Amino acid sequence: RLVASALASTPATFGVVGRRGAGLAPVATECEIVHHALLADGRYLCEVVGRRRCRILRDWLDEGGYRRAAVEACVDEPVEDRARLEALCVEVAAQVGIWCDKVRSTGWDRSRPRLDEILDHLGPVPPLRDAEAFSLWVAALVNPVPRFGVAPDVLADVLVQTDTLARLCLLRRALALSMEHIATSRPFAPDTAAAHVASAARAVPSALCTVLARATLCLVRLLLVLAAASWRLSTFNPRALLAALGPPARDVLCAAPVIIARALLTALLTVLRLLVFAAASVVAFPLAFLVHFILRLASPTEPRIESGDPLVLEAPLHGVGQ
Repeated sequence: RLVASALASTPATFGVVGRRGAGLAPVATECEIVHHALLADGRYLCEVVGRRRCRILRDWLDEGGYRRAAVEACVDEPVEDRARLEALCVEVAAQVGIWCDKVRSTGWDRSRPRLDEILDHLGPVPPLRDAEAFSLWVAALVNPVPRFGVAPDVLADVLVQTDTLARLCLLRRALALSMEHIATSRPFAPDTAAAHVASAARAVPSALCTVLARATLCLVRLLLVLAAASWRLSTFNPRALLAALGPPARDVLCAAPVIIARALLTALLTVLRLLVFAAASVVAFPLAFLVHFILRLASPTEPRIESGDPLVLEAPLHGVGQ
């Protein structure tokens, strides 16, 4: 019903607001439905674009159970120090370029969403002279939905902030922390673990062939020594056989069981290592995801925008600047 009500207006807009503690965040986002499809069960598939920020003055629940809010425009305050503002924009823009290169080169965008897709959805970079739009664009890049898990979550603070310089400083710090994290961590992805298992599995046949070749060589040498000794003795006598073989042959005969045992032990250890690694991969990765999920639930983090509540705006902010 909320989507149908929004589609009945032009433009088709509604509000999205995150949660802060037990209540709502003080700033919401006015979103416009740009594409939609009606499903057979009455639900909608919608593609929305955030248009502008709005500050919540008061909110309430209507008769239908939808939350409504009286809002006002939320725009940045004028900046007097234009030179510092321009320098910060240039610095953050350079950081963004380095950050994108590091994300691509270290494989952090292997799992969805990919960085190129995010950049395509965000559109072109706003001009640096529009510092407010540029800073909001950077925040959407480093905190995409769903998350990369590589940068601090600054969306809630970015939306509330009306000081452009403070927002750019926050983003500069977030990008620096993100690049430190990229430099000291590796992306955690199941496909990476599968590649390691496959690499280990490919190495097993080669190791087994080497072990079997060594064991076969020992057996052949032993058989050749026994065959040569049998020509010297008419009857089999272990003591006479050892005496007839001579010191070098006796050394080979005595060392053969040890070599064969060591070769078989090496093969067994190789197989055990593969099994242990595969078992650890099967158990550790789901366990790590579960622990990460529990820690995220238990940690007192800022509300995430993608889990925001729908909000019916009493006065859509048409005509307000981007």
